[in-house]
Amino acid sequence: MSELSWSKVERLFALEELLRDKPRTMNQLAQKFYAGEIEQETIKLESAQRILRRDLQFLCQEKLQRGIVKSDDKTPTYHIPQKHELNQQEVLAVHTIARLFDHHAPSKSQLNHRMVEQLKRHLPEHIRAVLEQSQKNQTPERPLQLSRTLEYINDAWVQRRKIRFEYLKPGGSGTWRENIVSIYCCEISRTNLDHYVIGFEHGFQNAVRTFKLSRMREAKLLDTTYEIPNDFDPAKYLSNAWGIMGDSDGQSIDITLRFTAHVIHRLEEGGYPNMKTLEHHGDGSRTVQVRAGTNKEGIPLEILVLVRSYGPQVEVIKPENLRQIWLNDARELLRRYE
Repeated sequence: MSELSWSKVERLFALEELLRDKPRTMNQLAQKFYAGEIEQETIKLESAQRILRRDLQFLCQEKLQRGIVKSDDKTPTYHIPQKHELNQQEVLAVHTIARLFDHHAPSKSQLNHRMVEQLKRHLPEHIRAVLEQSQKNQTPERPLQLSRTLEYINDAWVQRRKIRFEYLKPGGSGTWRENIVSIYCCEISRTNLDHYVIGFEHGFQNAVRTFKLSRMREAKLLDTTYEIPNDFDPAKYLSNAWGIMGDSDGQSIDITLRFTAHVIHRLEEGGYPNMKTLEHHGDGSRTVQVRAGTNKEGIPLEILVLVRSYGPQVEVIKPENLRQIWLNDARELLRRYE
């Protein structure tokens, strides 16, 4: 990959990850970034090393790192020492959470991946060996360049700077639309492990909206700053949300479901929000009510996912439109398997 293929920011973040992993010589760094170009003689080794020396100098001058250590060997190595204040139990707990997102979240974030690798280095050797074997068997080797959207989101929220990104809304026109957003809050969905941004969208909606990280691209921080309104309450905003979506262009409705006795234990273990029991039945089944937001067609999309996941173990009592969707699903399955 040539210098033009790496933006400076991408190269700096990738360089940071390599130096945090282990000490490396300048020649090793050049081979890591420009092996193909050096082999094809489209860039000289000396030129590649000169680019990387400028990057190292920039990192030190801008104090973006806590110190790049250069060894005194004849062929010096460069390394960023690891510093942390967590004990090993805390590191293991945080690593477990970060690894969950790194392996299973739909948004493949460079930030999550870097956290996993950094935390892993502070764990005992016998745990590291198991984790590395697990990673080798379950996930393919990843490139240095992963999505940095989550980092831009975090920076925008921390610095209270507006962020611009392109967004592809499902069920819409099928075209990417530019949005400028002041971020009020970020949440993670327990159903799909994706990150969601809640903030004021300036322009098309001109209102508080929710955006899914995996549907964003081309994120860029703007110089314009903003203030989070004192009356914004994320708990209130999400009070009618089954997960993260909330009203999603519709309104909140009450939904009545009846679950069979076989799955009651899953309801009790699930910690489902906005759910209350209406009636216990003699056969062990249970009727519950939940409140959830709908889309502009009046469909509670997040509850629909739940109903489909339980299949014949749940009956939709109301609303009628959700019941009809569920019945149509059942009829279509019967038609196909007949």
